[in-house]
Amino acid sequence: MGFLRYDSDFMVMLGRIADYVILNVLCVIFSIPLFTVGAAVTAKYYVAMKLARKEEPNVFKAFINSFRDNFKQATLLWLLSVFLSAFLAMDWFLLKKTGMTNAVSFFQIALFVLTVLVVMSVFCVFPILARYHVTIRGAVRNAVLFSLLHLPKMILVIFLEVIPYYIGFHYMNWFIGIWLFCTTLSLYYAAGMYARAFLKVEHEKEKTGEEIQEKAGTD
Repeated sequence: MGFLRYDSDFMVMLGRIADYVILNVLCVIFSIPLFTVGAAVTAKYYVAMKLARKEEPNVFKAFINSFRDNFKQATLLWLLSVFLSAFLAMDWFLLKKTGMTNAVSFFQIALFVLTVLVVMSVFCVFPILARYHVTIRGAVRNAVLFSLLHLPKMILVIFLEVIPYYIGFHYMNWFIGIWLFCTTLSLYYAAGMYARAFLKVEHEKEKTGEEIQEKAGTD
């Protein structure tokens, strides 16, 4: 029964899964006021990327600290994201209302590209804020660049983030179980992807002698 020892690979794996589940639940709870979504997502990725780097933070304490430390910037970025999303949604609504969606046009293509870029940037701007000391402008710029450089991976991240809700709403009786499983899988992949990508950037910056301010945190 060695696999049941607290330090066995099996128990470590279960502990890690539990950490990701706790993070997702904390993120939902702290997002309830809605305007705090940005800070909650930032805190979630702050801790999740630590877990992906094989660090051992106190999940709850690290989440709370990151939520507090990044609240102002994350909230402003979240409000900006909501504004841009509403603006794009209105554009698509007007296109449909005027019948311009019946034929492909340059404006449609441009709007589609812009929508995809905004969505990808919104998804990765909070992990960037969670990892580095950056200005809001810097976070947005880096999010756009990151999205373009990691296009396939960002598409997969978005798919994994959206699919729990799509499947869950089709099987409402199993919604909680589906949500817990899928969001845990999604967070595991996304946190690992971001952690590896950021580490690669940091190594490249070190080679060129450029400084990059990472968030150490008090966990």
